[in-house]
Amino acid sequence: KKNPEPAYVVIAAYVVIGVVSTMAQSGEPLTPDSGVSTAGLLSSPEIGLTLAVGLLFLLALPTYALAIADRKSISIAEFMRFDAAKYFYVLGASILAFLAIALSALLFIIPIIWTMAWFYFSPYNATDKANSPLAAMSESKRLAGGHKAKVWGMIGACIVFAIAAGVLNSIPFIGGIFTGAMTVLIAGASGILYRWLQAQQPTT
Repeated sequence: KKNPEPAYVVIAAYVVIGVVSTMAQSGEPLTPDSGVSTAGLLSSPEIGLTLAVGLLFLLALPTYALAIADRKSISIAEFMRFDAAKYFYVLGASILAFLAIALSALLFIIPIIWTMAWFYFSPYNATDKANSPLAAMSESKRLAGGHKAKVWGMIGACIVFAIAAGVLNSIPFIGGIFTGAMTVLIAGASGILYRWLQAQQPTT
């Protein structure tokens, strides 16, 4: 409530995606019997736009989340400030965490319910401490190790909101507003939980 401006930027971005999705779904078949619609042709730009927005806010959202957790206000300029080292650490940590989780699901060596909780905070640690991807993953695992149930509560909320967003995305504007708002809410709550986990044990 005290620092809503960055949230408005995120919500606006998802509203744009929602508008593009609505325009794509409103396409008519190219020929009467072809069964091919312009919606199918426009799905790729929509996916590309969603990916672009995700990459745009890759560092900004954890930055905003940590500011929320620390009860600090940041300007839109600070929210969108590009730090190349941190950005690529966050990107690398996100990719490696995804691969580790995928491998655990495929190989059944380590339960996926562990790996998802272990590496959930990797982007937050890379943002907070400017740690390399592997160091961020290691620290995330250390922080979440004794509190996997709490982390899974957050992951469960993400899943529920993702399902709700998928349902609401068919409603013009409403879907985009909901998705943007829930993205900010989950990020902020994750930042608060990350700070709480740090307070439970000394950092190394």
